[in-house]
Amino acid sequence: MKRIVLGYDASPAAERALERVIELATIFDAPVVVASIAPVHELVPHGAGTHADPADPPALHDRMARDAVAKLTEQGITARPVIGLGDTSETLVELTEASEADLIVVGMSSRDLFSRLFGGVSDEIAREARCDVLLVH
Repeated sequence: MKRIVLGYDASPAAERALERVIELATIFDAPVVVASIAPVHELVPHGAGTHADPADPPALHDRMARDAVAKLTEQGITARPVIGLGDTSETLVELTEASEADLIVVGMSSRDLFSRLFGGVSDEIAREARCDVLLVH
């Protein structure tokens, strides 16, 4: 395994995924890219553009990714943060391809009825990724 991408947002599910990444990166001596994606909102009227969600800004995602990198580094794992802006699943898949990673690891939160019927972010990543995906419960 040459590289692992961790989708990270500091949620309990992401913390479980981080723990699994520590295990895998240690076993395979693989570097880790910690990707945290800040969402955007479409502005109305059409063509007005997009802007980062002020309640969930890129600076917060930068701090979360750097905190995860610090935890990985404490374990002797080479890691770097990458911040994305956009649709979470689409941007994470694009970052993974750009990083030439062979594995994406993301945490799965509890599945409410809507997510079970229509799929959540982790389901979208699993469908769209061109590499292996590990969904951590």
